[in-house]
Amino acid sequence: MDLLAQRMLETKLKEFIKDLPVDRVGPDGTKWYIDPYGTDYARNPNSAGVRMPRATVYIFVKTDGAARMCLIEDDINRFEGFQVHDVGREIDRIKNIRYINSFKG
Repeated sequence: MDLLAQRMLETKLKEFIKDLPVDRVGPDGTKWYIDPYGTDYARNPNSAGVRMPRATVYIFVKTDGAARMCLIEDDINRFEGFQVHDVGREIDRIKNIRYINSFKG
């Protein structure tokens, strides 16, 4: 991704979070916001009934202004990216893998 596209996506993320409360501030000053829509998407069941009940989607903004999204589950960063649909695709991928693995004995 080129720098201009990255900056445009960061700007959109910052516009989205302007009305969200800060969930936490990291020791380096990074501000973390919970994305309620992404988190609901992860926690709600898909068509196969698979959920990620301990997952949270965050948008974080570093002190230099760089903004990204990440999917955290059980204190593990499962995915990090700039675009909403990339996070959604990763949630779908994880749920599909868990569904397939549920058939293994």
